[in-house]
Amino acid sequence: MGSRLEIVEETPPREIEDKIYVAVGKELKDSQSILLWAIRNSEGKQICILHVHQPAEKIAFMGTKFRINQVGTHLVAEHHEKEKKDMVELLKKYKQICQEEGVCVKLHDVDNISIEEGIVKFISDNNVKRLVMGAAADKYYSKKMVNLKSKKAMYVRLQADASCEIQFIYKGNLITTRY
Repeated sequence: MGSRLEIVEETPPREIEDKIYVAVGKELKDSQSILLWAIRNSEGKQICILHVHQPAEKIAFMGTKFRINQVGTHLVAEHHEKEKKDMVELLKKYKQICQEEGVCVKLHDVDNISIEEGIVKFISDNNVKRLVMGAAADKYYSKKMVNLKSKKAMYVRLQADASCEIQFIYKGNLITTRY
């Protein structure tokens, strides 16, 4: 009796990422539910908060808004310093939410004139495999929503590296996942 050798091709297991990156915005109340959803669905993976800071194009001075290039460098430097301090305070609040949930967190902040481009560049530069971000601005959300309504989310979905799984969340609900 002869034996048959059977060749079975196996699909390589999908690379398991031990980190979940969460893109958060400058409004804590808008991003808190996204962060909490990521924490509760992290399965023990490390949470990494990503905040893209979009430097202001205009500065208020003496009741009037001026373009950055229309005011003195001293005023621009002061304004950027205030923006940086505000961002640090915001990131501390996000970190506190994580700590209250018993999760260690790593903070990442980048500057970019375009938030969505900053997210895509960060994904590429850091080989991010899993990202959680918002799916819609408040004015577009409905309980029956199944598609992205945020221009930022649509841009990231289309432009981010294909190896990054992206989960789009709104008000604590998973709207869609891009694999």
